[in-house]
Amino acid sequence: MTLDGRQVALAICLAFAIVLGVNAVLLYGLLRGGYRQQIRMLRDAVIVARNPWKAEDEQLAELHSRVAELSEGEEGVEQSH
Repeated sequence: MTLDGRQVALAICLAFAIVLGVNAVLLYGLLRGGYRQQIRMLRDAVIVARNPWKAEDEQLAELHSRVAELSEGEEGVEQSH
């Protein structure tokens, strides 16, 4: 099966029309405002997906700093005795 110029051109035009249609639908939804909340939720989901353990990492860092402060305080008490 060989492809002639018409079939290739038809495939390219069809792909272009699909891409153009999808973009038009996305733009309409964005301008209409109904999808803004969904876009925000999707953006937030992408941010969370980049670092799903961000909250836990921050809590561990805080715990580490508190333990370090306690350890420093204990060393000072031991040295004073």
